[in-house]
Amino acid sequence: VSTQSTWGSWAVAVKEATEGKGVDVILDCVGASYAAQNLDVAAMDSRWVFYGAMGGAVVNEFPLGMILRKRISLTGSTLRTRSVEYNADLVRRFTSEVLPQLASGSMKTAVAARMPLAEVAAAHEMMEANANAGKIVLRVQDP
Repeated sequence: VSTQSTWGSWAVAVKEATEGKGVDVILDCVGASYAAQNLDVAAMDSRWVFYGAMGGAVVNEFPLGMILRKRISLTGSTLRTRSVEYNADLVRRFTSEVLPQLASGSMKTAVAARMPLAEVAAAHEMMEANANAGKIVLRVQDP
């Protein structure tokens, strides 16, 4: 399900798309500002992987009981504390397992805009305004 944060509660769109079931996996790089909605859309026995805090790292009045009731597995992870060897292996695995799927088109990523590097300020404004649903790709050289 792809949503736009400027639509308001993206949790509503996710719940509609899943017919109220919620999602089995949450990959959360935002943190605090999305915590309540993440909790709302988490399905029973779901997994929530927290790996970034772009929206804050402190959540006030967080209902921990809901994690228990939904049997959510919450995992925190970061690559910063991992060894060079671990990160190198991760890059090797990404190169051998993910890149071929991206190249063949069997796996896709959402791209909101492609812009020349000279338009980096406009790209940043787009991102700050939450006007993108997907990646903003900056081209270093025009093809």
